[in-house]
Amino acid sequence: MKAILIQMLLFLSIGQVVRSQPNETNLKPAKSWRAIYIKKVYNEHGNPRNDLRIVNESDKRFIGIRYSEDMGAKYGTAYAFRRDIPDGTYRIYIDSLFSSENTYVNGKQHGYSSSSGPSGYLTELLYDHGTLVDVSRTTFP
Repeated sequence: MKAILIQMLLFLSIGQVVRSQPNETNLKPAKSWRAIYIKKVYNEHGNPRNDLRIVNESDKRFIGIRYSEDMGAKYGTAYAFRRDIPDGTYRIYIDSLFSSENTYVNGKQHGYSSSSGPSGYLTELLYDHGTLVDVSRTTFP
């Protein structure tokens, strides 16, 4: 257990994390990770509906949109990674804003993971072959 924690701390000290929202110049993915873009669906009045759409159809092999439904109304809409996801690092952008970065090995989260919350904080998680090892939260001004 000590060896795993030491390896994870070493990984954290070397790893890089996106700590800012992308702008028009840095939306293009680097070679080491895959960017997946999701759009919120808006109604005719410009208000967001409780629905999401994957921009690139080929990205549906990595993630899916999940929701609950009651009498025809959708709620609890979110994206979820597929169980058979190929190894690699994936960054999710919703309406061109950073949402999360996750690394998968053998279909399980492994290594450093981060996600952006609605109030601007960034939650950072550390996984070891699908097991959550550490949690920290950084709040931005």
